[in-house]
Amino acid sequence: MGDEHKMFLVFRAAHNGLNALRIDLSPIRMSCFNQNTLITNTAKASWSITHTLNHDLAVVNAEQALSFAAEYERAYAELAAKLAGIEISPERGLMLLKVSMIKRAQVGKVIEGAHANWMTSTTITDGQRANGWGLLQGVTEWFDHCVRRDNPNAQFEPV
Repeated sequence: MGDEHKMFLVFRAAHNGLNALRIDLSPIRMSCFNQNTLITNTAKASWSITHTLNHDLAVVNAEQALSFAAEYERAYAELAAKLAGIEISPERGLMLLKVSMIKRAQVGKVIEGAHANWMTSTTITDGQRANGWGLLQGVTEWFDHCVRRDNPNAQFEPV
């Protein structure tokens, strides 16, 4: 497939120390380490450890979740291979984005940006520009890296 991924445990905690420690088991695209959105939405195993939880139980839950890691990694690789096997022209990719994106005020800009990123990103190979795996990588990369997040109000701006 030409797009290296590795399985990672991703640990996240709030800066203020008030929220639980969140741990996600997720594949990470080696050419793109800023994948928090994709990790949060697609993690196959996830758990939180709060300060009031019985820590013995938390360890048991973590061990159970990790026991599924090998099967999850196999299933992820199988899905990636299936998507890589689906040929998608630039025109069909644009049509898929149009029918799948949530209709919001800025949806045209979102579709245009995500599609352009799929076609031009330096982390996507020419072969991936013609398949479902490349389309997925181009769209998620666009949301993670290209959507404006450089001011405190950015989280309230529509995408």
